Amino acid sequence: MADIIRGGQFLVKETKCEDIFTPEDFNEEQIMMRDSVIEFVDKELWPNKERFEKKDYALTEEVMKKAGELGYLSIAVPEAYGGMGMGFTNTVLVCDYISGATGSFSTAFGAHTGIGTMPITLYGTEEQKQKYVPKLASGEWFGAYCLTEPGAGSDANSGKTKAVLSADGKTYSITGGKMWISNAGFCSLFIVFARIEDDKNITGFILENTQDNGISFGEEEHKLGIRASSTRQVFFNETKKIAYVKTSFADMGLGKYYIRCDAGDGFFQDPAGNRDGPYKLDTILLDWVCKGLHPSTVRLPESFEIPAPKVISPETFTKRRPPASRGPKTVPDSSEGEARTYSANGVTVTCVKENGRTVCR
Repeated sequence: MADIIRGGQFLVKETKCEDIFTPEDFNEEQIMMRDSVIEFVDKELWPNKERFEKKDYALTEEVMKKAGELGYLSIAVPEAYGGMGMGFTNTVLVCDYISGATGSFSTAFGAHTGIGTMPITLYGTEEQKQKYVPKLASGEWFGAYCLTEPGAGSDANSGKTKAVLSADGKTYSITGGKMWISNAGFCSLFIVFARIEDDKNITGFILENTQDNGISFGEEEHKLGIRASSTRQVFFNETKKIAYVKTSFADMGLGKYYIRCDAGDGFFQDPAGNRDGPYKLDTILLDWVCKGLHPSTVRLPESFEIPAPKVISPETFTKRRPPASRGPKTVPDSSEGEARTYSANGVTVTCVKENGRTVCR
């Protein structure tokens, strides 16, 4: 590793010519990509440079969509999510030629393809990737990254934006303000960072830009340059986000599956977020987990009542059947007077059916 030439070290360090990558080393695919990008730049960017600097955001959106049609927004996105699945060299190649024409448009381009798309591509659940990444890769949607706050820039973890879990554990309420947000004026989706209660570190949330969800904007910033990228403050006022509650049931002998509380149907998911588990909760566990427990907020009253459980057979689950050798599993219904103990997240609760009702303590 010590022999790797980094950055501009070739200028001051003795190097071998074969260790330096130059455009002459492009393969056939990269040469075709380069020629395509040059044609795009000559046709769409250079002639419109003056319009970009006049804050013509409609033009920015139009050209970004054209870039999406040509695949330039999806160079680093895997093919499984509608991308081209190319390597780092291709990514740098495209960015190099686009930024060489106008640093203004390239800011909008980079904010979308980098920090607007890659957080979900790299760290999202499978469900989130399937839902959002194809739209971002094609240019149907544009992304923005909400991290900086008036009092939190270089020290991003000192941000004051809060995410408060609702009493029923189903949604987060996000409140706070962000500033210097590139693409804010025309994006469809935000990557927003907020602190959950007293957590040491902030948490990233995916928020769709909908007007009826407590999202508002400041005026466009008056900048000396990079005017093709809309830059505004973004305010969140109790903006709601569905809580993807993930509670492990490995200690119940049901395997490493999880349950999505916002789905409300009791089907398990695997750790990647796929709704293909062969297990289904009875309503005791479904209500107990989704209404009484949450990984970061464990609040169980001393006694609470749950309607009598009804086991729904996995045979009704049509997406995927479990292997025949393993067979379906359910959490069996309890009989009158029978006590059952369930444990998760370090909390244990005992449920007893009394006069047709299930009481858990």
